[in-house]
Amino acid sequence: MRTVISIFTSIIAGAAFFTLSTRATPGCFGGQFAQTRLIGEVVGINTDMSFDIRADSGGVAHFRVDERTRVLRVPAGETSLARAEQVSPNEIAVGDRLLASGWSSGSSAPMIATQIVVMSHNDIQKMRQREVEEWRTRGIAGVVTAINPRTREIVLLPRGRQDAAPVVIAASEATRFRRYAVDSVKFSDAKTSSLAEIKRGDHLRALGERSPDGARFKPEEIVSGSFLTVVGVVSGISSSTGEIKVNVQGIPQPIALRVSMDATLRRITPKLAASLIRENGVVQAGKSPAGSSGNEVLERLAPMVFSDLKQGAVLAFTSAATRDLSHLTAVTVVGGIDVLIAELQKQAGRPSGPALSSGLPSGLLDTIMGQL
Repeated sequence: MRTVISIFTSIIAGAAFFTLSTRATPGCFGGQFAQTRLIGEVVGINTDMSFDIRADSGGVAHFRVDERTRVLRVPAGETSLARAEQVSPNEIAVGDRLLASGWSSGSSAPMIATQIVVMSHNDIQKMRQREVEEWRTRGIAGVVTAINPRTREIVLLPRGRQDAAPVVIAASEATRFRRYAVDSVKFSDAKTSSLAEIKRGDHLRALGERSPDGARFKPEEIVSGSFLTVVGVVSGISSSTGEIKVNVQGIPQPIALRVSMDATLRRITPKLAASLIRENGVVQAGKSPAGSSGNEVLERLAPMVFSDLKQGAVLAFTSAATRDLSHLTAVTVVGGIDVLIAELQKQAGRPSGPALSSGLPSGLLDTIMGQL
């Protein structure tokens, strides 16, 4: 899973990257200037040809261009400037990703860009769609049940059904490892990792090739993390901070759940609830789901936005596991869990149960949440 940040990092490190000294020096602008670099997404273009970007380092940053600014457009996925083409600053659009290098006075004045490397929003979306398709067709996901550091083998229980046969992930020295950060839901924030960081119970995704008999998997890339899925009732909402309070059985204090723009929000409708239960074969108590994979189910759910969250709603969320359960960051939030429970009880011929009790057969919730 190639991220735009890692691509820009490769471009920076590459020999083809033009240094600032070849374009301009602080003396060209007068005064005291420091070399500066910004990476982020364009969120605003002003009439004076200054730009606003949502910086990957946090916050909104500003820079401007002049007649000396060199703008290079590279296809998404490229790791060098070999295929770059020089374009006009007027061709930069909102949503594009860019790396701007230049000089800053350290005051409130925006940075003066000497060189900009830009990837178009449309190119990035196409690249991500190709990556998603590749991980769908050549990927595997599940929960780690055992690790053998000596042989570099990981035993994975594929998600979606309890009776699935374990698969041996046979990592090599060439396998790339990444691990999700505790405080971030973005893959771009995942850190370079190693086999030693993977633990039993982790959720793991791998990209590679499966053996003909399906028992072994040779990974090119592995991303792992410790995640938990929780069902609760919304007891408070703060639109200004993007945070909700969730009451969960067994936890005395409400969980403060941060729902960032990167979180996936979905909602289960009554029609889809009935379909999910039929497809996963879980009308009978204790019967394991055997239907669609998690990501496919998650994508079928109705889209939801933060303003759709209401006090008293029953929802499920996935978050990075941490010792402090009082403050969590959502990876996925799914509303309409009460609708699913009611439909399950209806089809099973049982009376409605308490809203806080998930009442969901083992594996179904993980399938719906599309856990890693």
